[in-house]
Amino acid sequence: MEGSTQISIDTLRLLLIEDSEDDAILLLSVLRKAGYHLMSERVATLDALQFALTTQSWDLILADYVLPKFTAQDALELLHATQLDIPFIVISGVMGEETATAIMRSGAQDYLLKDRLSRLVPAIDRELRDAHIRRAKRQAEADLRQAYAGLEVLVQQRTAELQIANESLQQLAAIVESSNDAIISTSLDGMVLSWNRGAETTYGYSKAEAVGREINPLVRSITEQQRTIHHRKDGQAIDVFLTISPVRSSNGMITAQSWIVRDITELRAVEKMKDEFISIVSHELRTPLTSIRASLGLLLMGKLGALPDASLPFLEVAVNNTDRLMRLINDMLDLERLNAGEITLSRQSCNLADLMQQAIGVMQGSADEANIQLNCRVLSVTVMVDHDRILQTLTNLLSNAIKFSVANGTVELTAEQSSGEVQIAVKDQGRGIPSDKIERIFERFQQVDASDSRQQGGTGLGLAICRSIVQQHGGRIWVESVLGVGSTFYFTLPI
Repeated sequence: MEGSTQISIDTLRLLLIEDSEDDAILLLSVLRKAGYHLMSERVATLDALQFALTTQSWDLILADYVLPKFTAQDALELLHATQLDIPFIVISGVMGEETATAIMRSGAQDYLLKDRLSRLVPAIDRELRDAHIRRAKRQAEADLRQAYAGLEVLVQQRTAELQIANESLQQLAAIVESSNDAIISTSLDGMVLSWNRGAETTYGYSKAEAVGREINPLVRSITEQQRTIHHRKDGQAIDVFLTISPVRSSNGMITAQSWIVRDITELRAVEKMKDEFISIVSHELRTPLTSIRASLGLLLMGKLGALPDASLPFLEVAVNNTDRLMRLINDMLDLERLNAGEITLSRQSCNLADLMQQAIGVMQGSADEANIQLNCRVLSVTVMVDHDRILQTLTNLLSNAIKFSVANGTVELTAEQSSGEVQIAVKDQGRGIPSDKIERIFERFQQVDASDSRQQGGTGLGLAICRSIVQQHGGRIWVESVLGVGSTFYFTLPI
């Protein structure tokens, strides 16, 4: 197609209206020789034509003039009914001048005789170019109309925006005022600027009493922790969930603070009742389970006489599940005592390297049984910690890493010192933790999969216990994980 100006089309989508397969093959051959890459379909009925027009997009239509049940003019009428702008070229074996004129008046872009196909490629180039120009012109006109309409709409929008903004402010003010939560705004120096009805209910001060006064003496607390204790006007202490956020001006400057305070006194009371219930039930279960476990142990060891061999597997199942229940109860009691502050940390000067090596020694048997390689890079640094509790944290993390690693994998225990603290890491090559489970993995009874507790024998409390121990030491604990690669659990201890 040298010497012609073409519209760049990677693949020409061609619809052939032709009942002769041989003629269709000839036309396709001519176009391919001219360098066109084709995606084509041949139709020979009006129904097939209508289906093709409504289900696919086409760049060009080549049509025989006369087919067994319709003509090119019928096809043009159908095309016009769809309101599609597709170049339509008629190719016929014989066509008189009157027929050619009629077909052009019906909307065809060109007509050719089948014995003069040398005109086909230039005609296609021209019609594709013209179609491109028509579409660009229509698009430009549509853009102009849209821009003009947009200007009109913009004026209307600007007029309505003030009303909408005013209504939104009124609605927001009503929401804030009617909220059960205390919603307070303060200046940067802590002076109360606004005080809703929720604040009046929570703290006992009226709006008139609070606005213009300093916030901290009113609530008698300077902490910005999420869960904290505030006080009412009458001196009553209340548990609250507190969020303090900066208020910014239109230029981004912080001009004030917003306080959202939720009274969670009743919620904390319910949590306390739940914890007490768990503690009572656990204590009540512990004594009979201890007796059951001791009795099963005596039976299994044959102290009460020989047992049939067929009964031993069932007895072992009973022992294993009793041990699992004992671990669950011990973990629950341990966690409750830690959270309630009933366990006093016995801090002493410890060498972290010794703690790490002891933890490896405790878990080596489990690692060997699971065919897991334990690697340890110790750090010799003195930390003031509860030896047993930190050892418990290390063994818990190593136990999890071993349980969820594949055979022949590696678990690494490392530590490094930074400013004012030491960071310990336990890295595995397991399946990893989904991102939606990362935040909840340290909660009670939370595991990556519900089947983990059954398959791995875990209680779902180990990480919660680790978090409580680390936090009581003034440290932090978190996890980083990649699915299919593994997880690394970190915790810090002050030095």
